[in-house]
Amino acid sequence: MRSLIPMLAVCAGASGCSVWRGAYDMGLLVRGQETQQVTTKGYTFIAGLPLFETQGLFGSGATCDDALKSTGTTTVVQDLMVDRSWEGIGTAWTANMWGVEELGDVAYPINVVYEQSMGMGTTTTDSLNRTIDGDETASRTISPFNEGTRAEYAGYAGIDYIIRQDMVDHWRPVPSSSSEWGEINDSGGEGGFQFGSFGYGDGARVIKKRNPAEGDIWTSFDGAVIYKFAGFEERTIGGRALSTERIDAYRIQDFNASGNALGQGVLDRCVAIKDGEATGADEETGNPLQQPFKQAFFDAGCANGFEHRMVGTMWFYKDILVEWQKSYVEIQPRNTLGQGFGFLFRLDDETGCQLEGRTTDTDPAAGEGAPFVDFLVRTTTSNFKATSLTLDGNEF
Repeated sequence: MRSLIPMLAVCAGASGCSVWRGAYDMGLLVRGQETQQVTTKGYTFIAGLPLFETQGLFGSGATCDDALKSTGTTTVVQDLMVDRSWEGIGTAWTANMWGVEELGDVAYPINVVYEQSMGMGTTTTDSLNRTIDGDETASRTISPFNEGTRAEYAGYAGIDYIIRQDMVDHWRPVPSSSSEWGEINDSGGEGGFQFGSFGYGDGARVIKKRNPAEGDIWTSFDGAVIYKFAGFEERTIGGRALSTERIDAYRIQDFNASGNALGQGVLDRCVAIKDGEATGADEETGNPLQQPFKQAFFDAGCANGFEHRMVGTMWFYKDILVEWQKSYVEIQPRNTLGQGFGFLFRLDDETGCQLEGRTTDTDPAAGEGAPFVDFLVRTTTSNFKATSLTLDGNEF
């Protein structure tokens, strides 16, 4: 899939090759329901110590052992029911969707889909609070949860693959005489919507390969998700049995999802520790003005969380997603120690011990600052099934 963009550039001007086309025509309407359960737990990992499942550490105490004790655990479980729908509403056009010079000014159609969801359910919070002396108190709260209504437009098109592209940041209205904002139509001219010139961004992803054959395997743009065509299976929609394409998806990161390996894996992926050099010199002593030090940086790719592991199965009818079953694990940074990553120092004197997180270790030779990271693990299971489908004027 990483070679997909240059392939488009070559194929666009070649005769007899696959044709760029939209994916979902006007009139398509899919409605369905998703059940979702999201479980969230918090962890602190300090190099050299076991992984803490914790809502936080005490951070101070008569001794450093006391300061390192967990204040308890919190597990949050959201059970959600989501009504989903997506509707083909028209066609947009792009002069150069990929930002590739060879494509020139040829206009390409992109089908516009209006996607809407509305979810509600319950949130169950189980807390186990500990005192520094080890006494424990358990509590549970259950409250209603309303996700509200979400709606967005997306563009679907491609040659050998169907690509989904977020549209909100890329399309702009084309002036027309009849309306200041125009209307979505199939002309690509006045009165329509037109894409600006852009390449693949964070909002672009591979949906599926068109007409997959036995043994076909492809990947997401970043190469992290592997898709495999697993043959045809019968699924029921609106009481009618349909032959669908089954596609299995896998996303596995390079570290385990439990125990110290989880903590070390998040630390290795998200926290980069770099050496700083001694600089300058004191005129009288000749000693460096800036001693060697270590600096911790948080990886930008982890700042908003990342998907650690995903497995799932999707079923498509005529390239339309009508059912899925998937589970995935996300890692989300947090901050319970005044600093969510870096070096953790134990400041111990006659008055007691205080934990302090810093991003700089000014005396690495002393070995006092232990690398650490503070994070949430969010595990989601999701099942969706279409309950009705309108396609080519037929309703299932």
